[in-house]
Amino acid sequence: TKLAGHIDEPDRRTAVRAATAEAWAHVQKLAAVLPSQAVHLDLADDNLVRRPDTRPPMPDGVIDFGDVTTSWAVGELAVSLSSMLHHDGIEPHHLLPAVRAFHDVRPLSPEEAEAL
Repeated sequence: TKLAGHIDEPDRRTAVRAATAEAWAHVQKLAAVLPSQAVHLDLADDNLVRRPDTRPPMPDGVIDFGDVTTSWAVGELAVSLSSMLHHDGIEPHHLLPAVRAFHDVRPLSPEEAEAL
């Protein structure tokens, strides 16, 4: 909500603040049971590196560990998913394969799935 003041359209700014408050209230109800771990929290395009010929495109490495902290493990997935949404043509339902792939490697608890 700190950046919402930069939204020029009052109706959109109000909607963003309301959605943020609702989401945060929901996650806070689950906070006590969400597992924590060391997290990067910026696994986005700029911090994942790969060779251009890798097919399918898979990261070869991760960079920029300057802000590693301890937080909810599911936050790592949430940040990565949100970074995908700015790409042209990506809709929320396109993120489901990434959620499934994460869950296959590191199963999400019911509370983590609800928080996500």
